[in-house]
Amino acid sequence: MGALYTINELKALRKVCDTYQLIFHMDGCRLYNAAVALDCDLKDITWKVNVDILSLGGTKNGCLCAEAVILFNQDFKEPLSFLQKQSLNLASKMRFGKLVSSLLLLVS
Repeated sequence: MGALYTINELKALRKVCDTYQLIFHMDGCRLYNAAVALDCDLKDITWKVNVDILSLGGTKNGCLCAEAVILFNQDFKEPLSFLQKQSLNLASKMRFGKLVSSLLLLVS
């Protein structure tokens, strides 16, 4: 069972992350449903509330074997590339018998 956070609740979570020097990661598997339920744009519940990293699994969003990691905080560009390679999460490895397509979008 997922939770639906309001925009004000997301802003409060950002403050907690700032207070304790935590990374604000959002799992976006039901991000589109949340935007519809809140009657807002995707930007209102992602970069406008200062999410650092957004991960989108394409399967639950209508795609086949597609995943995306969107970095709103560009400080994580290099560490993420290292972690992706370290965990063997590369398309060339055909991990677990399926094609894993990773996409890094740097949002400025």
